[in-house]
Amino acid sequence: MAKSVQMARFIKYQLPACLWAILIFALSSIPRPLPPPMGVKVADKLYHFIEFFIFGLLLARAFLSIASQGKEHKAVLVAAALGIFWGAVDEIHQAFVPGRDASFLDALADGVGVLFISAIMLWMVGRRRVI
Repeated sequence: MAKSVQMARFIKYQLPACLWAILIFALSSIPRPLPPPMGVKVADKLYHFIEFFIFGLLLARAFLSIASQGKEHKAVLVAAALGIFWGAVDEIHQAFVPGRDASFLDALADGVGVLFISAIMLWMVGRRRVI
């Protein structure tokens, strides 16, 4: 495969996941963030869920783009494991940011977001409807 084609595939599939991971880390580095209110008591957990739902989708796309035929399920599972791992690393990182703390419930919301989109992606792979 020509290098320009490889670069185009990287930009289309892997780069968005890498940039989202960097964005997560950057946002976690902000002391005492004030997200917009959603009018829900558990809004913080909803933010985590949405943030990692999107990250899980981007990771699944990235891994599916390089998966061999018949290995799509494994690609989604590896992407899910990486997303959950990044959520845990993000929470540990926050323990060292002034005004932030590491929260098991936040990590749980991150993981649930990743697992939710991963379940959808596994269903789509089974039906051969992958984005």
